[in-house]
Amino acid sequence: LIGEADETLVRVLGDNHPARIPFLHSRAFVAGATSPKEGTKYEKDAIALAEQVAPTYSLMPTMYNNVCSYDNDLGEYEDARVACEQSIARARQMWGDDASILCNGYAGLGDALSGLGRYDEAVVKYKLALGLQEKLGTQRNTNFVDALRGLGIAQLSSGKAHDALEPL
Repeated sequence: LIGEADETLVRVLGDNHPARIPFLHSRAFVAGATSPKEGTKYEKDAIALAEQVAPTYSLMPTMYNNVCSYDNDLGEYEDARVACEQSIARARQMWGDDASILCNGYAGLGDALSGLGRYDEAVVKYKLALGLQEKLGTQRNTNFVDALRGLGIAQLSSGKAHDALEPL
């Protein structure tokens, strides 16, 4: 149904109408549930359109964060790193340094950096995610647990087994 709605929008309003952005974003979410490759394709399409016709679109940080997550799942860590950095930059620009989406962005960036073997940098990003979640009082969710796990694995992978004991 999302695909059909998008096709109708294209037919009626054209390829570059801003109304397509939420359809592409929703399509990415649905496709990404079973295929990160398809999810990232549709999300990148939504981003490209938004960059062209609505660069301040409020879901840009979320869309970049989703690409980061999909690319991490695919083992495309450099692409994930770039997407996470975009998510973080846009969220900070739109909502400031305490935006809750930054927790996801920092943790995703930590995952990408760990995947690239840049463990010390990953540790810094995971700590940013954890610190912000503690500040916001959002420790009771899976994102907090994921950041703790990522922190411990990065510390362990960098040869700091003693430091990894606490988060793991």
